[in-house]
Formats: sequence, C-alpha cells, structure tokens
Amino acid sequence: MTVYYKDLIDELRRPDGGDGFHYNELIEELRDRPEPITISEILDLFNGEVESDDPVIDDLCARFAADGIPTAEPGDEELDEHLLKTERGARDNLHVYMHELSMLDLLTRDEELAAAKLRNEGMQEVLAALATVAPVVDYAQAQFKVYFEKDRLERFMAGYLDVVENLPKVEVVTNNERRDTAGKRIDMDEVEARYRQFEKAKDAYFNQPSYRRGVKRRNALEAAFGCFKFTTDPYQTFQDIFLEKVQKLAAARSQLRRLLMQAGVSEDDFATAFEPMITRRNWANLVTSQPDEIRDKLARRTRKIAELRRAVKDIEAALGHDYAELQAISSRVAKGTRKVREATNRLVNGNLRLVMSIAGKFKNRGIDELDLVQEGNNGLLRAIEKFDYTRGFKFSTYATWWIRQSVMRALGEFGRTVRLPANVNQDTKKIYREQQLLTQRLGREPTAQEIAERIGKSVKHVRDTQRYVLEQRTLDAQIGDDDDGTTLGTILADENAESPEEIALKQARIDTIADVMQSLLSVREQQIITMLFGLGRMEEISTTQVANELGISRERVRQIRDAGLKKLRLTTHNRLLQPYAD
Repeated sequence: MTVYYKDLIDELRRPDGGDGFHYNELIEELRDRPEPITISEILDLFNGEVESDDPVIDDLCARFAADGIPTAEPGDEELDEHLLKTERGARDNLHVYMHELSMLDLLTRDEELAAAKLRNEGMQEVLAALATVAPVVDYAQAQFKVYFEKDRLERFMAGYLDVVENLPKVEVVTNNERRDTAGKRIDMDEVEARYRQFEKAKDAYFNQPSYRRGVKRRNALEAAFGCFKFTTDPYQTFQDIFLEKVQKLAAARSQLRRLLMQAGVSEDDFATAFEPMITRRNWANLVTSQPDEIRDKLARRTRKIAELRRAVKDIEAALGHDYAELQAISSRVAKGTRKVREATNRLVNGNLRLVMSIAGKFKNRGIDELDLVQEGNNGLLRAIEKFDYTRGFKFSTYATWWIRQSVMRALGEFGRTVRLPANVNQDTKKIYREQQLLTQRLGREPTAQEIAERIGKSVKHVRDTQRYVLEQRTLDAQIGDDDDGTTLGTILADENAESPEEIALKQARIDTIADVMQSLLSVREQQIITMLFGLGRMEEISTTQVANELGISRERVRQIRDAGLKKLRLTTHNRLLQPYAD
C-alpha cells in the first residue's frame, strides 16, 4: 500500500477512537486518486478483521463500482504476498506484541501523576458509594480485625487515598530508597487512628433509624471509609458483595413483574402503582382495587408473589437501602470503576515497553520470553496497586522494582526442573555473588568455609545450597555417541534390587532344602512344611489355611509339621542346612 493511502486511512479514523472509516469521506478522496484501489488495500482498511473471501469485501467493491471508484483485480503475486505476511504475523506472536508496543506512547511524569490521581479518585468514589451498604462495611471491619491480629495489614491495604497537591521533589533515587518505597510498611498508629474514626462513623450511622441518619452522618462515614486504599482482592470483594445482593434483588423484582404481567397488569400500572408498593403493608388494598379478572389471577399466584415480596424486602433491609437508592449507589460505583479502569489502562499501556526491556534481560534462562513478559506485566499491575504518588517518585521508577522481582521469582519457580523455595533462590544468588567476588580477590575458587564466613552462614548450609543449583540430568539422556540405546538410567545401580550374588545364594538355599526334604520326608510332610514356611516360590500361609486346603484338622497339620521338623533336626544332613538356619 502506498504512503499516500496510509496517510489517507489515518486521516479517516473516527474522531471518537472507534474502528472503521467514514465512507463518504473515503469516496471523495478516492475520486482524486489516479490508480484503482486493490483488494489488498481494502483488506488493510479492516485491520485484518476480515479475509479476502469475506462477503463484505464483495459488497464494498460493488459500492465502489456504483460510486465510480475502480477496483483492481489482485494478481497471484500480490495475494501470495498478503497471505504470507498474514501467516507470518500469526506465527510470530512476539513480533506482533512488539509491533503493538511500538504504537503505544510513553507517559511523562505529569501524565503518570494525573493517572495515579484519577485512579485514587475513582477508588475513593467507589468506596464512598459502598460506605452505607451494611454487608460491605461489616466485612471490611471484620477483615481489619483479622489483619490487625496477624500483623499483615499490608496485604489488606496499600495506603490512603488522600489528595496531596504539594508533592516532594525527588531528583535521584537510590537503591535503598527504591526498596523502601516498594516495601514500605504502613504506620500502625495512623491506621489504628483512622480505623477508630471509621468505626465511630459506622456506629453513628447504622445505630440510628434510617429516617434519622441524615446527610451529615452519611458524609462522615463515606469520608472515613473512602480514605483507605485497599489492595485489589478486598477492594474487588467489596464490589462483589454489593453486586451479588443487587443482582438477587433485581432478579426477584423481575420475577414479580413477570407474574403481575401474566395476571394482566399493564406496564404503566406496574410502574406507577405496584412497583412503589412492593414492600409496603397496603399491598393487599392495591390488589383488592383491581378488576375482578386481574384480582382472580393474582389470587392464584398469592403464595409466589408473597415469597418474592418477602425476598425483596429482606434484601433491601440487609443492604440498608431501597431499590431506588441502590440504583443510585450502583451508578456511583460504575462511574468510579470507569475512572479506575481508565487510569489503570493508562499506566499499563505507558509502561509495557519498560516491562519488555526488563524481561529481555532475563531471556534464555529456561522460560519463554513472552512468559517472562507476562510475569513482568503481573509485577506492573502489582506496582499500580501499591503506588503512592504522594512520595514524589516517578511511577516507572517505582514499577521497575516490582517488575524485576516478579520476573526473577518466575525464573526461580518455573526456570528449573525442580522448583526451589524463594528463600533458597535468594541464598543461591547471594552465594554466587560472594563466590565471584572472592574468586577475583583471591585469584582462585574460594572454599565453602570462606564463603560461609562472608555471608554469615554455616559451611553445611553453603554446601547444601551449592548442591541445589547443580544442573539436573534426565535419566533418558543417551550415554556416548553410539546409538545403542544406552541411557543414564540403564547404568545406574538400583539400590532396591537384589544383586546377582544374593539371587544365586537364595536359589542355592532353596535347592539344598528341597533335596534334603525329598530324601527324608514323606510327600505330605514336604507339602505341609513347604506351605507353612513359604519355601520355594510359595508364600507363607497359616495353619488354618493349610488345614482348609488339605481338608484336615489344624491339630493334624501341627503333628505332621512337628514330625517332619524332628526328622530334619536329627538327620546327618543337618550340617547341610546349618548355613541357612537364620
């Protein structure tokens, strides 16, 4: 496609960001074009969303012809080139991903700051809207207590949503500051003070009847609950609790509406008369005032209608709001969620190149590069969740630590055949660094004792950790260059298997005992002793089992056994059996 046509398509993008083009404007531009438009160029208009045999292509060509725009038939070479390009792009996912990244703009410091503020603003709006929903704040209060007891509050909240205008200026960020920023622990005194304020506002609001709660108490509760910056899981759980209840309420009201419509109630009557009275006591008076036909049909559905009305009333009572108020809360939640999503997308898209550059430094280490990029993206999302713009750092500076940590943990977990715990991975890296430093300093490989003194660990710990990082070998690996099927597994000794010497001795013992018994004992005595002691290949069985199998009493089995053993003890052949006495 010519440069002229690329520019034309770019100019014809919808101003609202949607896909497609303005057909009328396209026609006006194509009228001034001397050469006909090709099928390949028409396919490019749709950004690969349609194929050359799609009916929409034929329709568009027909419209072009009707408007006097000539279309050129594609040659075989052009079609082959287009198909080859499409196939290659589908195969090379990494190339496609990098191409998409090239079209994303990097964020400036001010744009990062604006996105972070917008995200906090959206979260604050969502929490403020949910602050007066009883199940949500009850759950939040219970979780606060759980994490207070566990002293793991950083897993529940990432900071505060306070608006700060005058930010500190940070010119240079050291490694220590970067770690402090990423792993900053929350000030427990401040959290407890804000939590007590939240509890106080919650009690002041919910301990009053609904008609006495007032705007002042509601605003105080919204401000107290909306100041906490919760981590992703609890923040999403708050919304799920609310949405689940609202969906059940909407379903019950929808079923009730359907029943009333089946009874003959019109849409207008339901909206104006019945809907406002669903939870009111004078519902019966409303039903009585209906025409006889509708009243009779409603009477046949009395039980189901009563169940649905009770469900609606129970849900509204549990949430602390009627349906109209819940709709208003839902609108506020949706508005805040859109802000959070928009801000998150800005921060993600503006830093995907950063993820790519960091992940690229760890490729060829046992994990596919795209998988490393995905792990880095997870770290980026974690950084967005934890980022506190009030400290003055750039977001990309802060996110680098989280991205690198996520990639390195993935390498430690999935880059090896046998997964090592995270703390062991850290120890192996520390030992490796010290080993390199000591090698440069001493001019030789350091001993385990020297490494242990440097890192403050025992010699045994150093040696064990060094063994962990030895390369794994598969038992199916071929040994030598000859293709004779010899593998590592075939030449390793099986510690559980009997040696040839043991097998030979065992067989010699069996043969000797059999010869002696055959020369001295009767057939019945041989049979019973063989069964009782598991001689040869038979397993040992009990006296009762022998008696049942031979059809004799257990006492008779014991008599025959004792007689046979007595013969073996008194015989001159006893010396042959002595080596096997054990």
